[in-house]
Amino acid sequence: MSTTNITSLGIEKVYARWAPIYDLVFGAIFERGRRAVVEASERLGGRVLEVGVGTGISLPYYSDRCRWSASIFQSRCCERRAGASSKEGCKTLSSSP
Repeated sequence: MSTTNITSLGIEKVYARWAPIYDLVFGAIFERGRRAVVEASERLGGRVLEVGVGTGISLPYYSDRCRWSASIFQSRCCERRAGASSKEGCKTLSSSP
């Protein structure tokens, strides 16, 4: 049995490779699931923490009633999303209060 040593650099390389095309490749495949999660979270109070938000593809689905925060390890994936602030290679995004 072999093990894989996962490093920050390895993760960054994967994110950098997939970020430009992720929405195109997986957007339609997971569309129904993303919408279902957003609808369920809004029914349950509308406060959301998205950990590992990736490209931020689901963020536009949240209504103005919803308050959300999202984080991601590698900033290249979500650099096009508004409201981003970075610290030590990690981006944190949040909706307006």
